[in-house]
Amino acid sequence: MEKNKLSNNGFRNMMLKSIISDDIGQIEKVDEGSLIYSYSKKLEQLKEDGNDLAQGVYQSAITIGFLDAYKILNAKITDSSASYLEEELYNKIRTVGCLEDLEELIENDTFILEELLKYSLEFLRKNDFNKIISIKKLDNNQKYFLKTFFPLFINDIEEYGYEKEIPLEIMTDYFAEEMEKMEFNENIDPESRTNELVLQIEGFIKNLRGNDFVNYVEVMEKIIKLDYRWSKYVIDKKYRSEAYDQEELMERIEMFEMFTMEELVSEASTDDYYFENLIDSMILIKTYNMFFDEEVLNEEKITEYYLKNKSKKRKK
Repeated sequence: MEKNKLSNNGFRNMMLKSIISDDIGQIEKVDEGSLIYSYSKKLEQLKEDGNDLAQGVYQSAITIGFLDAYKILNAKITDSSASYLEEELYNKIRTVGCLEDLEELIENDTFILEELLKYSLEFLRKNDFNKIISIKKLDNNQKYFLKTFFPLFINDIEEYGYEKEIPLEIMTDYFAEEMEKMEFNENIDPESRTNELVLQIEGFIKNLRGNDFVNYVEVMEKIIKLDYRWSKYVIDKKYRSEAYDQEELMERIEMFEMFTMEELVSEASTDDYYFENLIDSMILIKTYNMFFDEEVLNEEKITEYYLKNKSKKRKK
């Protein structure tokens, strides 16, 4: 099967839309399992229809279900958090070597399609951090296998793989979007939700440290440089804000000018206080703009100021 032009999330959303709009949803107290069962029967009907389009949709849907189950279960196995039943399911789908094997497994196992579709729904509901980490927990052999025999996996690699570089905006845009949602929901405690979002970002970066150290170092270097350039500008221009402590900014400025980048990344890896301050700084800078006007204080201006006014050299 060739790589489908429709994104994998397109098929996941198709499933979600079908479940939400299903007539069975009009019945009170129908559990999610019943809705997934109903959707699985629709897919089976597509297979029975026999035309190429229906077959293509069916094969794409079951492939994405397989990929989602593989990613999520592999992550749980890696973290030693999988239940016995999840381990059993993982061992079962690991015997699948190609699309034909998957179709045969579904044909011979009455409940396997429903199980796979549950993981598609679970993957769809995860935030981007967890989606990225689930892919990074796959080793190179697993990635090669999935890309080779299930080309739709390439769609997930392109969207969530970030094998070369992870933009800081992945974290700060997510933070900003979630904070905006909170403004329209009076039932959410702002302080509690803010803390939860910060912890999610911190957890994501720490997961990178364990699953993709090269990417982790690149992310931390960008955060450290950003923190220094903005902090230096703020101190030099004598800006004041309740969002940060002037003395702490000065301490981080001095650290940047005294130590190598490698030493600073190492310090962030072992000193939670320093690490947490850097993450707070990134969020303030990228999301709230340090509470300063964006036209006055933006990254381009800060970088230009930094490059023109370097008066001290750090150790190389």
